[in-house]
Amino acid sequence: MSEPAPGRLELLQQFVNTLDVETGEDDWATPGQLSEWMVGRGLLDEGIELTPLDLARTVALREAVRELGRVNDGADPEPETLAALDREARSAPIGLRIDSKGHSTLGPLGEGLDGALGTLLAILATAAADGSWERMKACRNDECAWLFYDQSKNRSRHWCAANPCGNLVNARAYRARQRASSD
Repeated sequence: MSEPAPGRLELLQQFVNTLDVETGEDDWATPGQLSEWMVGRGLLDEGIELTPLDLARTVALREAVRELGRVNDGADPEPETLAALDREARSAPIGLRIDSKGHSTLGPLGEGLDGALGTLLAILATAAADGSWERMKACRNDECAWLFYDQSKNRSRHWCAANPCGNLVNARAYRARQRASSD
């Protein structure tokens, strides 16, 4: 729908957009599909079997990150969203990593699913620190809720795309105002 987010934020955007809210189609209907998705993006080593609990944990993180996208567009944070993120941060810890050239980055401290989710949390933490996370928003069309990167100069975008999402939301708001004024 919209252009990909810059750098590593694109991976976080892909992570959240694995669920098509409008159709209910989820790229991760099974733990095997989740594993395949993560292996394909270098987040998980091949051969690691994930469980239904791993799937539930990952879906909870995905939806918590989507909620943070709504917060970036002005919504109030839900306490359960913040609690879910805090729980996951404790389960999939991240920390300062030093590579072979002496460069420091924030990265996962765990392996397996903890490492995969830690990588995503490290991307979120790094983007929050450099200010780019504020531009990641969830589409205001609740039937879409796609995570997009707001590239507008004044950070004023509210939809993943003007057509159809922006048009739908504006038309609904117009009809609601018309009904309210006729009452």
